[in-house]
Amino acid sequence: MDGRSVYSISNVTAFGLCGLIGLAAASTAQADPYKIMSIGDSLTHGINTFPVPSAPYGYRVPMFNELTSQGFDIEMVGSQFQTDSNGTGAGGTVYQDGTSDLNKYHEGHSSWRIGGTYDLTNVAGTSQLHTASNVVDHGGDMVSFKYTEGTIPENFGPNQPDGGQATARGIFEHLPTMLNASGPGHDPSDVDMVILWIGINDVKNGEDAASAPTRLLNLVDLAVSLLPSDSNLILMNLAAVGDDYSLSGPYNGDAVGLNAAIDAFNSSLLSGFNAKNYANVELFDTNALLDQYLALNPGTDPYYVDELHFADGTYEFIGQTLADQITQAIPEPSVLAMLVISAGLMGSRSRKNMVASARSPR
Repeated sequence: MDGRSVYSISNVTAFGLCGLIGLAAASTAQADPYKIMSIGDSLTHGINTFPVPSAPYGYRVPMFNELTSQGFDIEMVGSQFQTDSNGTGAGGTVYQDGTSDLNKYHEGHSSWRIGGTYDLTNVAGTSQLHTASNVVDHGGDMVSFKYTEGTIPENFGPNQPDGGQATARGIFEHLPTMLNASGPGHDPSDVDMVILWIGINDVKNGEDAASAPTRLLNLVDLAVSLLPSDSNLILMNLAAVGDDYSLSGPYNGDAVGLNAAIDAFNSSLLSGFNAKNYANVELFDTNALLDQYLALNPGTDPYYVDELHFADGTYEFIGQTLADQITQAIPEPSVLAMLVISAGLMGSRSRKNMVASARSPR
């Protein structure tokens, strides 16, 4: 894999699909659970608004269910855990698979940023970066997030307790702890796949958005240096917001302006990604996938719950498409399971008609 092409699939069979992805895959049968760590912000965590199976978990539940339905042994790992839409679980009820709590773990942290070093001259409005107690002043206008080793809070935001505000909210600063933390369902010695989806909070809050693609690639560099050599990483770009976007920040009520900033981020990220020539890293075009979903489902689903976070059907589409890509990196399950997989993939499924393209106006 040369890492130079954005994820693109169009009318392929099970046999054609195997040559398209380019992720490192073992040739032996799957002996141990394939461990996936989902890292990101609230888009990874999920939005706790709808009492439905997927939305509280983002893309993670439909991705997990798709992979296990194809016969793969999957374990989701991370320091964060959630059970149902309100985070408690009535009588221990869980939605993901109904049986195993070991597949509810993740590293989705609401309101978190990429992290790294920010230039305050490129920060819009009255960002928390100006006044937050979780930054280190490097002199002049350069700041970075304070890193509390061994501590990974669930959230950071203006309504969090003082202890939460004093702890770093940058993925870059916490990645070493995420990959080496201990706890139920988290095996620090063997992470097979990382799915990284981060950056929307940097862009929508105007927090040094110009450097965000570079800082994100620096984060990928760090992950590659920390992960086992045979691990894979899927880097997701940013998806456009809805037309009625009105969340707080410099783009409040300006979906056109924010989507232009997102397009600029994605373009710069793609250029930088191509120059890196990563070995086991793929760039997943979430933005083009959303276009495909909108085209396939005109007016039939509330694509967003708040013009930023996705509704159940959209998350399902993203999760199932991610699963299709991940299957190419997982060691093969049993012969019987592979027959089931081949039969399923040979069928025509609409999400496999996605072709990476520029965002079309809506």
